[in-house]
Amino acid sequence: MEIELPDELSMLRDMVRRFVDGELIPIEGKSLDGQRLKPEIEARLTARCKELGLWQIDVPKELGGQGLGVLGRSIVWSELGRTVALPTRVVRILGPDIRAPLYALEGEMRERYLMPAIRGERESCFAQTEPDAGSDPGAISLDISGFKNPLAGQFSLESSTTDLTVHYSAVPEPSAVFVLALLASTARRRGRNL
Repeated sequence: MEIELPDELSMLRDMVRRFVDGELIPIEGKSLDGQRLKPEIEARLTARCKELGLWQIDVPKELGGQGLGVLGRSIVWSELGRTVALPTRVVRILGPDIRAPLYALEGEMRERYLMPAIRGERESCFAQTEPDAGSDPGAISLDISGFKNPLAGQFSLESSTTDLTVHYSAVPEPSAVFVLALLASTARRRGRNL
């Protein structure tokens, strides 16, 4: 299916395509160290993305980003997906990887987690799977009923298992971990006992 793009998105696509063809594809096989960009290459590509106006495309304008919509971001990622010069997870050349739940934070939590993430001072990862749940959130047994105030450093998570898979291979020292969990009361409504 062919979508007729508005002129500004056609220009964006063409610009990103030139960037991929001229600057990323030529460094395939030389850019990565495992699943991370080599630091000198990441610094050069980050500077280039800033020059091209691709820095923080997904961050709302009111927070200092480009505020690019879903279609525009899809175009950028579709073009970047044409090369193997970038890691398969956490591509930082467009800016810090900001998890969607951070945008819903307010007050002190927003200042403590969202704003430093936007500035690239904090990184996060997520814990998603359990042995018998896989990536099915409905099968998760982790209970957060004892959750308390995270600002005071008081929280507890209880589960029948401690075998959560924490996805932070590209974030070796996260300052926040997003955990998919279930409230016991919700589980009981679904006919499950935790």
